[in-house]
Amino acid sequence: MWSRGPLTSNTFTNNGVCRASNKYLTIFLLIVSAATSFCCSFTDTFKDKKTGRLYFSIATFEGLRIFNKTPSENVEID
Repeated sequence: MWSRGPLTSNTFTNNGVCRASNKYLTIFLLIVSAATSFCCSFTDTFKDKKTGRLYFSIATFEGLRIFNKTPSENVEID
């Protein structure tokens, strides 16, 4: 049915004829997408049971690093 490959290849490559700038832009977008997916896999959000406040964090080797916590807050993570 499709003689020239997947449906999107024709859209991105102008039926197989693409400029060098298109190739570099596609590579750049793939790298940015992969890096974003990798970084987002280490993020987490959770609600404090006592206050109901939503916290944003990232996983580190020492545990979760909470971004929007004030120094005086004591947040318990189950």
